[in-house]
Amino acid sequence: MTAAVIIPTYNGAQRISRTLSALSEQSYADFELIIVNDGSTDDTVNVVAEIEMLPKPVVITQANKGRAGARNAALQATSAELLIFFDDDMVPEKDAVSKHIAHHESYPMTALTAIQRANPAEAHTDFLHFTAFRNEQWMKGLGEELKQMNASNLFFTSAHCSMPRKLLEEVGGFDESLTDAEDFELATRVLERGYDVYFSPEILAWHNDGLTMEKYILRQRQYLSAWKTLASKKPHLIHNYSRFSLRKPSGLKKWFFRILARPQIVKAVDNERLNYLPKNFRYQLYEYIIASLGRYNPDIELNTNAR
Repeated sequence: MTAAVIIPTYNGAQRISRTLSALSEQSYADFELIIVNDGSTDDTVNVVAEIEMLPKPVVITQANKGRAGARNAALQATSAELLIFFDDDMVPEKDAVSKHIAHHESYPMTALTAIQRANPAEAHTDFLHFTAFRNEQWMKGLGEELKQMNASNLFFTSAHCSMPRKLLEEVGGFDESLTDAEDFELATRVLERGYDVYFSPEILAWHNDGLTMEKYILRQRQYLSAWKTLASKKPHLIHNYSRFSLRKPSGLKKWFFRILARPQIVKAVDNERLNYLPKNFRYQLYEYIIASLGRYNPDIELNTNAR
């Protein structure tokens, strides 16, 4: 099975070297490597050009279209039978590519998403320790064996996934009108066409994005906006899939989350002024703050100017 590893990148000069280094050390190296430079304004292209590695990257440069547009550009540029996607801040383990290929040899014409784990050893703030813990709990909840996804448990991230080129072409590629949640939407089309979607806990890539709470909340708001766009285009997704809900709390819960919707609290977290609180309580508080400002009160200006 011929394979192409595809990395969309936007201003990834400070991140992509680690991803490429990990790909140069893969136990199986007979794959095409495609990097889509999606309108970067930093030194991404020069950083990639200076890296000596095999396989040698093929770089596609285009105006900024977003991650969906970048992945679709790679789809058009390769004839490989299998497409393996990593984001530019992912660090795959040495056997990741070979395991993706092995899955599709056993389960042809399926979509596969795999584990992405934050490394606690690289967490230099309390909030990053929290996100690493949160990620670990989320991944554990998906199980320790290959799992078939369905409408009730669908999880799919294009930061670490793979599928046959023929399947991606058949379902129409990634939806370029979506700035986020494009991977989830793609997975729903795969299921609705009668194909299987799997999650593998055996294929690992490390992910450390270095986000502050403020930036994490802004990411949540982007996801919320994308989901609203998706819901307006495909209302049936709200009813048929349990991945996300647009419902807001009412009564005492609404009052509780409104109290937490304060930029000053976010600033206190990012400046590590709440570290004296017990860990379990502190982490639960972080969850509530993220929900409050990321989903329930997204119009409140942050601008915390934390360090």
